[in-house]
Amino acid sequence: MTPEAVLQFVHTHFSDSRRALVPLLLQRLQDRSSSLRIMDALEQLGRPLQAYESGSDDLDQNLMGGEIDLEHLGDVCDKFTILLNPRVDAVSDWGFQDVIKVDGEAHTLRLWVNWFIPVYFCHCEFTRGIHQGKRYQYGPLPSMAEDEVSTLIEVQKIMTDLGYTALKESLLEQRFPALATDLVEENASVFECLFSDLNRPAFKQVELATWWK
Repeated sequence: MTPEAVLQFVHTHFSDSRRALVPLLLQRLQDRSSSLRIMDALEQLGRPLQAYESGSDDLDQNLMGGEIDLEHLGDVCDKFTILLNPRVDAVSDWGFQDVIKVDGEAHTLRLWVNWFIPVYFCHCEFTRGIHQGKRYQYGPLPSMAEDEVSTLIEVQKIMTDLGYTALKESLLEQRFPALATDLVEENASVFECLFSDLNRPAFKQVELATWWK
């Protein structure tokens, strides 16, 4: 899918209060087969995997009942997180508290897939504990082990084989005054429209205090 076609879709469906998005959301309620195909393919990697489908039961019920709130339509993508660390075969906590508490480091591939057009974005990130687990850092993964690169290449091949096009950061960061999402009332980015206005990639390193006491 060309960048021009992507921008046309975004401008058509995320302006004018997103009215044109409603019919697509209603169709989505009847057919989630594309999400299941992606999930099935990613599970074949044999890596720890977390899948999250945007939306909620309340939003779905409102749509089906004709009670449409154009200011609360939700994200329009599936989100997947794949653990890259080659020597770790299971994850008990995707917040990585156990890793952070011992100043360890988790490497993940995060994948966003749009529901309505065949495009995706993936981003490799790290989460590490510091200062005896009192603080943590996260951000873009600066380097990758050979096994981690292999997993990334496999994911890219899966998405290509399923007919999806990877989008570049430079396109996704573009903002336009007429575009809006639930949380961004104007000048939304292409990423916020196609994928999520809440769950974004970590393009810069961030350091925070841990969220537990």
